Amino acid sequence: MIAIERRKQLEQYRDWLHSHPHRVDADVKPAALDFLNGSLAELDKPAEDPEQKENALRPGRAHDLRNRLRNLVMIILAQSHQ
Repeated sequence: MIAIERRKQLEQYRDWLHSHPHRVDADVKPAALDFLNGSLAELDKPAEDPEQKENALRPGRAHDLRNRLRNLVMIILAQSHQ
């Protein structure tokens, strides 16, 4: 369930970057898209063992990712308003 929510959030951030090119710094956009696509690819990668998969989907880790993405988007928006 947490992985599904994470995927949805990552896809929303990626779609937002594509749909608002005028609000994103052109120098930052490729790095942000690479980060989002890499995070989505990690969700698709099968875990090597069940214990590793369980650790990858802990709620605390999803919360940390959400905070990092929120900070990344805020940095992008702040740079586009300068």
